[in-house]
Amino acid sequence: MRSDGPPSPSPFRLADLVADRPVHLSGVAGCAMSGVALMLRQRGFTVVGTDPRDDPAKARLERAGVLVHREQDGSRIAAGTQIVVATAAMRADHKELEAARSAGIRVIKYADMLGALMADADGVAVAGTHGKTTTTSMIVTVLKAAGVGPGYVIGGFVPELGASSDAGTSRVFVAEACEFDRSFLKLSPRRAVITNVEADHLDCYLDLAEIEAAFAKFARGLPADGLLVYSADHPNLGAITAGARSRKMSYSVEGPADYEARDVSLGPQGSRFVVHCPGRVPIETRLTVPGLHNVANALAAFAVCEDLGVPAASCASALAAFRGASRRFELKGEARGVTVVDDYAHHPTEIRALLSAARARFPGQRLVVAFQPHQISRTRLLLEEFGCAFDLADEVALPDIYAARDAADETSFGSQSLAERIVRRGVPATHVPKLPALAEHLLARLSAGDVLLTVGAGDIHTVADAVLAGLRARS
Repeated sequence: MRSDGPPSPSPFRLADLVADRPVHLSGVAGCAMSGVALMLRQRGFTVVGTDPRDDPAKARLERAGVLVHREQDGSRIAAGTQIVVATAAMRADHKELEAARSAGIRVIKYADMLGALMADADGVAVAGTHGKTTTTSMIVTVLKAAGVGPGYVIGGFVPELGASSDAGTSRVFVAEACEFDRSFLKLSPRRAVITNVEADHLDCYLDLAEIEAAFAKFARGLPADGLLVYSADHPNLGAITAGARSRKMSYSVEGPADYEARDVSLGPQGSRFVVHCPGRVPIETRLTVPGLHNVANALAAFAVCEDLGVPAASCASALAAFRGASRRFELKGEARGVTVVDDYAHHPTEIRALLSAARARFPGQRLVVAFQPHQISRTRLLLEEFGCAFDLADEVALPDIYAARDAADETSFGSQSLAERIVRRGVPATHVPKLPALAEHLLARLSAGDVLLTVGAGDIHTVADAVLAGLRARS
């Protein structure tokens, strides 16, 4: 008989763990990983982690009793460690993971642990190329306000929740479902959202067709008594969701859907719209988080939360109070008449949505964008799309690309190529390689009335802090 190789390891279960032996998390300070670490601590497990970065999450982890080390050479894997959980961005041949395997310790990915946490819960998974963090945060905010007490893992810190995760007090468990490395296929939710599907993560997908196939498989995985909520404003989602056996509910800010936003008004104070859904009275809703994309995110939250039994009026009230997740149009401060906003946008579509929201929020003001491209391969493969994404900006400055998961042979490609594409579109753009020099460059060019947006998924947020400090020092 022909063999297809060794059998796949059995799926990881939370029941495989014991409380008195360490669980080791590699890359523990990341938003999602730190969330899982905190949930494991809440459930009584001993948690140790490593992360070379300086990140605010480290202080939160240490306060919760998680021991965090900087070294990732394998020396910090404690004796008796029962499992090592690796962040999705960590290469399989990383020194720490190789050390764990050599010691006979099982190594799993973050998605395996997240899947184990969701396995015995009433799971809600939020998927899509864009909008996952905000939509997840909205759902959790509404459920908590309604007294549901969900468990959750969000890919960003949410100030009004005071955390990026919590074990919760009910069976409901809400989590972001990332398509990178097909991680979301490890989850077993009862309800799911797909916000949109575009070309991204082309370091692990061949093309958009492969990405769409992965999302279609995710949709088919929902149970027959489950619910799939999806945007009708993205034409490819019709085909992607066609094979789902669950109930389906669509939402739209543009046209017919099960949940529609009508009479939308966008302004400096946020947005106002009326939610229409068959079978119930339309309800007026307000958001302080700006942008039409956030109106769409709110519709998805409405659909999920109403299906979980939250009244429409309670959904509208909680959403009106929602202030957003960190690094999602986060107002960092104002000094000498300059407003500084920080945002995680790192895909062309996200950048266009961000700038559109900024134009509505700050009408007539000059928008200066400091954009740090995230990942060399993403920037190279989507170069033309990135070049067209800054048309609503008045000026753009770009540091070197934040390399993440990139191979050594990618390093010849840099931000200068993107700056040239932006200039061709008629928007001034400058390549300033290092972040300290970029902060000085911006300080020399900003004037009262300007809005600075620091944008990207790397460490560009440090420039927002540096610019604000420099402006205040002049006062």
